[in-house]
Amino acid sequence: MNQLFGRERIDFDEPLDEPPAMQSSAPDSKHPALLWHPQGFTLPNLVGRALTNADNGAMPNIRMPVRLIGVDTPESNANTEAQARKIDEQFLELAQWIRSGKIKLAKGFTDYVLPRLEAGHAASVQMRNAKEAAAYFDAHTKERLCLPSGRRRELFIRAGEEPFDYGNKLLVYLAPRYTPKELKSMSRKERSTFNLDYIRAGWAAPFIFYPNVPGEYDMPLLIEAVTEAIEAERGIWRDHLRLLPYEYRMLQMMYDVTKDVIAGKDLSPDELFGWRSRYCVDMRTLIIHAYDSYGSIPPQFRLWIWRRNLRRAISDLNLKPSPNLVV
Repeated sequence: MNQLFGRERIDFDEPLDEPPAMQSSAPDSKHPALLWHPQGFTLPNLVGRALTNADNGAMPNIRMPVRLIGVDTPESNANTEAQARKIDEQFLELAQWIRSGKIKLAKGFTDYVLPRLEAGHAASVQMRNAKEAAAYFDAHTKERLCLPSGRRRELFIRAGEEPFDYGNKLLVYLAPRYTPKELKSMSRKERSTFNLDYIRAGWAAPFIFYPNVPGEYDMPLLIEAVTEAIEAERGIWRDHLRLLPYEYRMLQMMYDVTKDVIAGKDLSPDELFGWRSRYCVDMRTLIIHAYDSYGSIPPQFRLWIWRRNLRRAISDLNLKPSPNLVV
């Protein structure tokens, strides 16, 4: 059972030992009459190092993982060459299923993914890029956070409009914290976030999700950074047959679901279609495209929307559906 303030939560699927409605309505000074079922969620922590400082009474300092807003770095689920080869073989099998018609995808997306799947090294490329991206981020953050005195500069942290992701990780923008005097002498580009630096260096793909959308001053910096990285073939963009991290994850989910379907497993709708749970908007036209019809949109102009947020996004951003979505 889940614990809350040292007591078991009430499971409303089980009968209460003593139904409250059968009790006397007279006040009881020993027991509260209030009944409430909390709807919060558990935040992730760094195992063994969650609580770091409890000196400040009701405001202890804790450690927890965060996720950088708008940044999608190479996947590291293949930690060894053997694991990468196994996924590469699965992708070759997935390519056969697509060619045989077991999976129906938009023609443009099929033409895009098949050469990448059939190249036979998509997972190996992800593994290599993940290691290089992590090494870049470690070295770059240390450099930007180092003061001339050798001391470490504090972090600037800003949470997103939607502050938590699907795994309840805090969504943030991170940057070095500068003094007001320093900020007056710096351009927006010079005081950029680590999120933007990651993208400018080519070690992350832009992955902007509504409602955590850059503002009118920051969006041009993002588009410029992505465009420069692509044209200079930096980082992940140097491999012409690469899969962007979100494409890589989607194709892995597609493989797992298709394998289960072929094996005759009975899957729920959520299990069947979980790998296509988002839409892509062309920021230039405000047209909504399906999960497999975004190929004509350059990466720097892709805005992603989870299905649960689609209705609100249509209203907030005045979006229009692609004809393919309403046929």
